[in-house]
Amino acid sequence: MIVIVPYRDREEHLEVFVPAMHEYLKNIPHEIIVVEQSGNGLFNRGKLLNIGFDLCKDRDAYFCFHDVDLIPVDDSCDYRYPVAPTQLVGCLGPFRSHYREYCGGVMLFRREDFLRLNGYGNQYCGWGCEDDDLYKRLWQCANVPLARRNGRYRTLERAQWDASYDEIRVKRETNPHYQDNLKLLGDPGCYDVLGYSWRAEGLCNLKYEVLEIEKCCGYVKYRVRL
Repeated sequence: MIVIVPYRDREEHLEVFVPAMHEYLKNIPHEIIVVEQSGNGLFNRGKLLNIGFDLCKDRDAYFCFHDVDLIPVDDSCDYRYPVAPTQLVGCLGPFRSHYREYCGGVMLFRREDFLRLNGYGNQYCGWGCEDDDLYKRLWQCANVPLARRNGRYRTLERAQWDASYDEIRVKRETNPHYQDNLKLLGDPGCYDVLGYSWRAEGLCNLKYEVLEIEKCCGYVKYRVRL
C-alpha cells in the first residue's frame, strides 16, 4: 500500500502522523509519500492527491489518500486491500461529523478504479468540494461503488477547531473561494451531475513540476509546483 499525504505547513502534524501510521500499519507492507505544495497560492488538496498517484501509478500497490491530521484510534480502521473505492472514516467527533456522501479524510483505491474516475478534480482551490466532486464521479462511473469501513479517528488539534461546528460551517460557506468551488461543482444536492465534464478534467490533464525529492525518516517528500 502507498499512503499519499497532501501537505503544506503542517510539520507538527507530520511529526506525529508518520510514526503513528508506521506503528498502526506494521502488519501491512506500506510506504508513505508526502506531496508538498510549494509557494503561497491557495492549497489544492485534490491536485496534490492526483500528483501523488501519478508519481506512483506504475508501482505494484493499492493507494491510500490520507489527511495528515487524522490518526487511527483502534482496529476499526481497516487498511486492507479494497475490492472497491473505500471510505475509512466513520467517526471524527463533532467537528467533521460523518455524512453519507463523505469521501474525504481517508480513502482507499485500487489503481484501476482511480483511473476510471479520472482521479480528483484539479480545480478546487482553497476550501472544500474536491471530496464532493469525487463522490459525484463515483456515481457517474458504472460499476464503481463506494464501500465504507467506519473507522474511528482522532484529529490533531489546530486553533481554529476550538470553534463550534456551526461557526466553522458559517466561516466556510461565507468564504469566497468556497463559493467559487460550489459553482464549479454544480448543484451540491445532486450527486449525479457535475458542473463540468469529469472525463476531461482530472488525471488526464494533470500538470505539475517536481522541484525536490527528499528522503526523510519514515517517508519520501515530493515538493511540487502546481
